[in-house]
Amino acid sequence: MEKKLIFVDWHLFSRHKNAFLANLAVLNEISAEYDTLGLGKITPERTQEIISGNFRGIENDLSVAVEKEVKNQFTREFIETGVFAGFEIFKSKIEHLVSRFNRNQNGALGIISTPLEYFTIKKNRFEITNETWEQVKENCSNYIENEQELKIFEAIEKLAESANKVLDCVGENARLNFQTQEPANFIVQNDEGIYVPDVELNYKLLTK
Repeated sequence: MEKKLIFVDWHLFSRHKNAFLANLAVLNEISAEYDTLGLGKITPERTQEIISGNFRGIENDLSVAVEKEVKNQFTREFIETGVFAGFEIFKSKIEHLVSRFNRNQNGALGIISTPLEYFTIKKNRFEITNETWEQVKENCSNYIENEQELKIFEAIEKLAESANKVLDCVGENARLNFQTQEPANFIVQNDEGIYVPDVELNYKLLTK
């Protein structure tokens, strides 16, 4: 059977969307800082290194760049001193941004994952495509995917209909207290394991 969409948690989607937009801004700040190093365009691989706190690749690329441009060893060492002093400032800024990136994923209602592969890079800046938003929505959706799941879902639908019929029948006070009297409390299992009405209920109270 073709899978059947039964629910989209739009509240969860909204939380994901806010986290993605917040981290989109962070990633573009990281990209702007990376531009100052003169090492070319930022890549997904380099971004992953940065988010992971791994700066070895950047340090190596800076050393190679200085060595390539400056042949005199004394001059090269002098320039490297200045370059790596600037690099320490860069690292400090980046570590703060990475801290923000991680904090955006840890809201009061739990962790919201914003995987780097969900962001794309275009003209050296990060963006979120429509395909990504569709994937985020998909992650917040619930589906019935086979006949057995459908059978269970339809049976639960009938159970819900029965619970609503009980609600229609009970008295006003009982209806107000219905949230504390879950429908499951009105039925019990008999000796054969079959669910039957609870004959010990005070049905008079339910009419009040």
